[in-house]
Amino acid sequence: MPTSDIAVITGAGSGIGANTAVRLARTGVTVALLDVNQEGLDRTDKSVQRAGGQAITLVADVGDPDSVADALGRVPGDVVGLLNGAGVIVPLREPRPGGHGPQLGHVLRSRRSQLIDPRNTHGRIGQPEDVADVIAFLLGPAAAFVTGVDIPVDGGFVSQVHLESQVPIIALDSQQ
Repeated sequence: MPTSDIAVITGAGSGIGANTAVRLARTGVTVALLDVNQEGLDRTDKSVQRAGGQAITLVADVGDPDSVADALGRVPGDVVGLLNGAGVIVPLREPRPGGHGPQLGHVLRSRRSQLIDPRNTHGRIGQPEDVADVIAFLLGPAAAFVTGVDIPVDGGFVSQVHLESQVPIIALDSQQ
């Protein structure tokens, strides 16, 4: 069991959480994987190992503070980073057994063509790997002086919207 500095990742069973775990593993960071889904944790654990990393898998429900406290209490070592990557559950359809709706990623994939805005300079939907790369940067030594800033990982969408809102309106005076 690893006892070095550890990054804790909630929602590590899939999506951004799983991709971030693998990305961090490639840089030598030990990851504590938290998710409600044991099968997802097992898949991510195998991916982390294939990337040459070490992982601790912990089943926990981030909606239950006692569950999270118990899981964090079993993390050996010092927690030096935390990604709250637990997925949003969207109630767009009838809930599945257990009261949960479909995962956000499934909804987004089914509406992909409707979501690409021309202001997204990459012309594609962002992938979990895109977000994982930014998270790995922020948890790494290269970001030691980065603080108090939002970093949108959106293919340039926010910048384009911001630029559009900053276009000056010039009023022409016909008397000049």
